[in-house]
Amino acid sequence: MAYIIQDPPQGAAPVRIGLIGSGWMGAFHAESIARRVPGTILAAIADPNVESARALAGELGTSKVTASADDLLADPDIDAVVIASLHASMPR
Repeated sequence: MAYIIQDPPQGAAPVRIGLIGSGWMGAFHAESIARRVPGTILAAIADPNVESARALAGELGTSKVTASADDLLADPDIDAVVIASLHASMPR
């Protein structure tokens, strides 16, 4: 199955995406959002390892970083969230 990615309509606001998790899976998704998905902006990264999140944010030009997923989920400037953390680290 192939997907056709089209540019968003002119004048449409970009979808501001927050990312939870800055490990290898998070880095993969962050790079995809920031560089390959038209009409999106990587708006924030959350990870308890703030240094990892800051490093990834610096590579991709994202300025918002937090240690708390709750902060990211409560942010009114975020339209959608990608959760890219190990299932073992998820709350039960």
